[in-house]
Amino acid sequence: MRSARGWPVLLLAAVLIACSGYDGRPQGEIGATPRPAPQADADPIDLGRGEALYRDLCAHCHGPEAEGGRGWPSLRDASCQSCGEYTDLWQTIEATMPWRAANQCGRRCARDIAAWIVNGLSTAPTCTIEFEYAQIAMQDFRATVRIANRRGLDVKSWTLAWTPDAGQRITVVEGGDIEPRATDLLLTPAAAHARIADGGEVQIVIEGTHEGVNTVPDDLRLEAPPCFAAAPAAG
Repeated sequence: MRSARGWPVLLLAAVLIACSGYDGRPQGEIGATPRPAPQADADPIDLGRGEALYRDLCAHCHGPEAEGGRGWPSLRDASCQSCGEYTDLWQTIEATMPWRAANQCGRRCARDIAAWIVNGLSTAPTCTIEFEYAQIAMQDFRATVRIANRRGLDVKSWTLAWTPDAGQRITVVEGGDIEPRATDLLLTPAAAHARIADGGEVQIVIEGTHEGVNTVPDDLRLEAPPCFAAAPAAG
């Protein structure tokens, strides 16, 4: 007759495996799912505003050049674990900074400060965006979107948003997908166009119909960390 003394051990092992979330895959595959593409925000990133906000809200602790201060880490090197990842950094700033006064820096403030830091503490744009109508017919249009990376680092994923002209309808996207949102369009690249190597560029072709108005968007909002474009001109 088989002894029952081993059953508690087997039951405990089964419970531990179930609670651990282990699904039978090799351990190297856990966490291998890539981050989703960053979502272009309703408010454009403004590097100049980010620098100004940093100097007003952050410099007294982290130093005028983000070199760190007494009891506060540098934001220029590996001692800042979240500084190399834009989304992690702005979410940390929004939730916790400035120290004991986090309500002074909301989402837009945090995003601009984080962009300035991740952009190498520089207000100089490191990505460029070109939107050009290649063809406009009676009812149809064809446009190209080009994004160039001059950051010195690769872009792993990106999205681009803009407000279309009234009456425009997108019918074809070569190299990506466009999602209509409440007031704008969100362009997400296909996998083959998601990465932009340093010094490289990607091109997306868009086709659609119109009702007589086709202007180049003046609110192009690129989310492609660690690469940042110039903020759209104020209307």
